[in-house]
Amino acid sequence: MTGSALRPPPAIVLVQPPRPETQGARAEIDWQLTRPFSLHYLAGALQQYRGLEADIIDFESRRYDNTNPAEVLAAKPAPVYGITATTYTRFEAVKIARLIRRLQPQALIIAGGVHFGNCAEDTLLHNPEIDVVVRGEGET
Repeated sequence: MTGSALRPPPAIVLVQPPRPETQGARAEIDWQLTRPFSLHYLAGALQQYRGLEADIIDFESRRYDNTNPAEVLAAKPAPVYGITATTYTRFEAVKIARLIRRLQPQALIIAGGVHFGNCAEDTLLHNPEIDVVVRGEGET
């Protein structure tokens, strides 16, 4: 058995949605150099302060390897999913939330990040698949 086989299933899956397909190839390459550091920080805080295991699915980094989001999400069942978004990625984040709801109907879906935190009421009003919106720092 490997060390990863002994790891408990995640209590939370944190998701970085893909960016919309609207820019040229050079911009695509530059974008791949950034990673969802906020989700790594949040996963560390969940482990350290709450003892919860969190996995991260970075759909931005998987965008070019013909990954099927439904297959990736189905392979990571969890009771709670957290999705981050900027205003630029909000529509992709909502698509991910809808996919999670279809695959894991009982899961709690939490949205956070710059866009959702600043549009919490509107998000909850127009996106029934999102259960909770986090305003401010998710770690707190």
